[in-house]
Amino acid sequence: MLYRKIMQSAFLLMLVGVLFAVSFTVQAAPIVPLEEVHPIATANPVNDSAEEVVAIAEKAIEAGKDKVEEKKANAAEFERQKKLLAALIFCEAGNQPYKGQVAVGAVVMNRIASSKYPNDIDSVIYQRGQFGPAGTGKLNRVLNSGSYTKTSLQAAEDALNGVDPVEGCLYFGCGRKGIKIGAHYFH
Repeated sequence: MLYRKIMQSAFLLMLVGVLFAVSFTVQAAPIVPLEEVHPIATANPVNDSAEEVVAIAEKAIEAGKDKVEEKKANAAEFERQKKLLAALIFCEAGNQPYKGQVAVGAVVMNRIASSKYPNDIDSVIYQRGQFGPAGTGKLNRVLNSGSYTKTSLQAAEDALNGVDPVEGCLYFGCGRKGIKIGAHYFH
């Protein structure tokens, strides 16, 4: 019996010690108002009228719909940009190895990131005098007919996602300087 009491006391002392140590090591999480976490969380079915609870729930549903629509719009815009870039890649490097196709897409993305060029994909691709197929109308024909390849579409997606085999290059051509990939030199 005495042994049992000693063990209980030792356990309680150990538990208090652990709790004491934890209280000094755990940082408090920032306090965020509940309505910022989710609008429905402010509803109180006990104190609020049914109309108030329904109004709060409808507000939460609308907020959710807006977020879904925004995600759909972003996904649709990404797909549009991917197809445009795929058409350019097909026109400029459709007969080149896959790495060369990604490299052409990377040049476009590097230009977007550069202060020397416009900051969106359409403006970079259609900037006067930059990409021959954009100036001749071939790019739009390929884009509108969807005649780019699956490979150029994948290369475009990779470039859009940040793959850059040419390490920031802004230009490519058939010259003799820069990083050689297939028939193109990137500089």
